Amino acid sequence: MLYYAHTKEDSKTRERLPKSEWQLLRDHLISVADLAQERAEKFGAGKVGYLIGLAHDLGKYSIEFQNRLEGSAERVDHASAGAQEVSKKYGQLGMALAYALAGHHGGMPDGQYGDHTNLPGRLEKTVPFYENFQKEITLPTLTKEDIASM
Repeated sequence: MLYYAHTKEDSKTRERLPKSEWQLLRDHLISVADLAQERAEKFGAGKVGYLIGLAHDLGKYSIEFQNRLEGSAERVDHASAGAQEVSKKYGQLGMALAYALAGHHGGMPDGQYGDHTNLPGRLEKTVPFYENFQKEITLPTLTKEDIASM
């Protein structure tokens, strides 16, 4: 199955173009990761930037999100998946990075319990299955050296 990040419209007619014109999700994630790495290298966090770029749209690997691109009216939270994945895989650093991932569209979430839009609620939320990302990308291993100068 091909996974897409975005649809594409004709700039004049605003009609949706065929899938052959849509952006592949893997390409999107790698492009964002490369750009984030370039920017984060300026303050010694290049590999962490790369990780955030790769993880920011992991939820788009869900069938529900792909159906949304096809025109489904079902709303899909795609940002919480990346926050959940990174918080599980990277421990305390992952928890810190989860704030940026969970809020990459709606703003930085609060860290307090009690509201499903805050980070604890987003991390406990049931999200659509997105683990197919593992067939296309690999989240990097971080070493102490990767985060030492942050």
